[in-house]
Amino acid sequence: MRIGIPSVAMTIFVAATLASCGKQEEARVEKAEARAEKAAEADAKAVEAAAKEVEARETAIDAYIYAYPLVTMEITRRVSTNLEQPKGWHAPMGQFGRARNYPAVDDHTVTAPNADTLYTTAWLDVSKEPWIVSIPDMKGRFFLFPMLDGWTDVFQDPGKRTTGTKAQKFAITGPGWSGTLPKEVAEYARLELAAPSAREPIEPMV
Repeated sequence: MRIGIPSVAMTIFVAATLASCGKQEEARVEKAEARAEKAAEADAKAVEAAAKEVEARETAIDAYIYAYPLVTMEITRRVSTNLEQPKGWHAPMGQFGRARNYPAVDDHTVTAPNADTLYTTAWLDVSKEPWIVSIPDMKGRFFLFPMLDGWTDVFQDPGKRTTGTKAQKFAITGPGWSGTLPKEVAEYARLELAAPSAREPIEPMV
């Protein structure tokens, strides 16, 4: 019986030691899990922040691409129309400017015509009412009359290869315009894109 008592005590001691080790191990596991959870949260926040930064950058790029043509066209319009009488290919709003010579090397007007082409240009404000434009009989000669919107997109291009060279009339209408035109007048409008401003200039060129 005496021999068995130490054995029992040893067994109890070993069991207590194992229990203590088990609690320590459990505490270590809990700490490790907490650290892993915090690390995962930090990683998730970092990924979210990076995604937001990428989204903001892509949004800024899209906004720049969308608005840049509008800015350059507006600058061109101001430079091209800021005078009282037509001079060269510059003219007040609603009047034709005729380039009799190629652009000079010091002409820094942006969104300018080709340097090797003679143009007739006009800036038209179609925010309130259409403009009626007439082309005389060109008698078979080649000509183009491209119309540009605020994004510098050509939305109509009457000329020899598209509408022929006979005399023709057309109305350039602005966004949201509705009305009745004479039968002999064709309507040319840029309706596919929603312009940020109803006062978007249109630049026909010949």
